[in-house]
Amino acid sequence: MLLCLLVTVLHALADGFISSAFFSTLATACLIYFFVPPIFSFRIADPLDAAVCFVFLVVANGVAWLVSEAFGRLRDSQQQIALAESAAHLGLWSLDLGTNVIVASKEYFRLHGLREESSRLTLQQWLGLIHPDDLAMVERAIRGSIEQTYVQDTEFRVVWPDGSVHWLLGKGTVLLDASGRPARIAGVNLEISERKRSEAAMRESEERFRRVFEEGPLGLAIVGKTYRFDKVNQALCQMVGYSEEELLQKSFVDITHPDDVQSDVELADLLFRRKMPFYKLQKRYVKKSGDTMWINLTASLIRNREGEVIHASP
Repeated sequence: MLLCLLVTVLHALADGFISSAFFSTLATACLIYFFVPPIFSFRIADPLDAAVCFVFLVVANGVAWLVSEAFGRLRDSQQQIALAESAAHLGLWSLDLGTNVIVASKEYFRLHGLREESSRLTLQQWLGLIHPDDLAMVERAIRGSIEQTYVQDTEFRVVWPDGSVHWLLGKGTVLLDASGRPARIAGVNLEISERKRSEAAMRESEERFRRVFEEGPLGLAIVGKTYRFDKVNQALCQMVGYSEEELLQKSFVDITHPDDVQSDVELADLLFRRKMPFYKLQKRYVKKSGDTMWINLTASLIRNREGEVIHASP
């Protein structure tokens, strides 16, 4: 009977329920009936015994098939997790606070520029991969999370063996043992290099805009949807003779020659309703002194990160 079960399980794991039931039943029947003494002396004489044996084989095949299916689903689940980790550049890790050994996924090691065949490294080895300028901050975050058992959320740089620098976001939580003491820190590392590059580019762009706006020779202003000045530069203040504080209390209508107000407002309204990307206009400003000056006006939209119009820049 043990031999029957062994053959059944082997076939079930290899071929699935239907084929394993057929082949294992046939193979077992042949082994039992046709082998001669002294190897086997067992014979099925009673038809009821044959029926019982057959039922046993079917049940055993069913159990083996369920086990095979469970292992198959587990393999599929592991493959899906590995694919998700790779696609999201997400590495899973667990730090044993007793041994200071980190056990992690393949993607975790790839995020550090290490061989994916690796499976573990010590805490000291990992700290050696941290960018020197971020090392003290990372060590403080680890100590703080252990002492206060809070969720660690840290952005830091790692230096790959080839010398390249990459940004990671590390999230981890402390797990306690039965006595309530910190036993492990488990978490994920996520690559954020692209986000950091985008943020750096945006900061650089904003800095260039600030310098051009504040230090440029052209009169520049940022106007809200109510046509009031939200921001003006010194060149514009000098042109119209008002201080920055005075202009910020006014709208462009207040300093526009009355004969030019209607055309300017109509164009500004079309601009804010996104009927046009920009407009150009020759118009007159009335200076604080009462004098009139002609200008060439170019106005365009300013959008926020969601693409919504928030200002115009005339």
